[in-house]
Amino acid sequence: MPPPEAREEGLLEIHVVRHAETQGYSVDGGLTPLGSWQAHRRGHDLSKGIRDGESVVLVCAPTARAEQTAEHVRRGLEDGLVLWGREAEVEGPLPMEEFRNFQVWSPGVGLRDPTQAFREYHAVLERYERVALGDRPLWLVEMDRFWRTQQGGGDPIHYWMTVPMLHFEPPAHVVLRFWSGFLRLAAERPGARIVCATHSGPMRALATWAFGYDPGEPYNTEEVRVRVHPSLKEGTVTFRNRTQEVHVPPAPEWPTWWQDRPGAAFAAEPTSPIAERR
Repeated sequence: MPPPEAREEGLLEIHVVRHAETQGYSVDGGLTPLGSWQAHRRGHDLSKGIRDGESVVLVCAPTARAEQTAEHVRRGLEDGLVLWGREAEVEGPLPMEEFRNFQVWSPGVGLRDPTQAFREYHAVLERYERVALGDRPLWLVEMDRFWRTQQGGGDPIHYWMTVPMLHFEPPAHVVLRFWSGFLRLAAERPGARIVCATHSGPMRALATWAFGYDPGEPYNTEEVRVRVHPSLKEGTVTFRNRTQEVHVPPAPEWPTWWQDRPGAAFAAEPTSPIAERR
């Protein structure tokens, strides 16, 4: 991390951090004791690059593991600032829908985080395995493929990024959603440093979009660093010692594919730039 004085004036700097170690993925659970320490340590490390008087805003995905990660990052950040003898305005954590995990659809609740859909998936699957009558619905088939990849020790995020699934939010839409959040923060928190606690799937999709290849799964509390220049037209994405210059996707040019179709399953948020173009 460069020294605080090296930061370009007016630059929007975003640390996109994966949540710390969680209790499991069969439920939207919180962090383990190790996960709490990981997040605190990440916040302490981030404090080394904070300038005296700088504004820091913590945001997170609306899940228990992301929110708890952001809370512990804040504590570590504040402890570090005291140690270095600096003062900074720290706000949050603030849950933001733009930074939620990729969504999956099931008939019980609709779109939600994969961990929040697991119980319905498991209950319906068990009924079919016990009775063994009739064809399984497509949403169940797709979720079963995803979760069996996870249970078998495979890479479910790579599967999501490479296999088209009609009941999973596509990676391209997730990347656009994250850019929607970045641009919103640029408008609402100009000049602030952003720390965003979120999930590995969106982070990996964002890095893959920037680099043109899949750089692999982020570890717990590992970060993808996004910098957006004051013009909001250009920026950089950094992950695992590689930095790639990117063009910020202009909102007027964002495709609307499924949103333009009647009865679309993946409707955009009413406040997002995607929805405003409909």
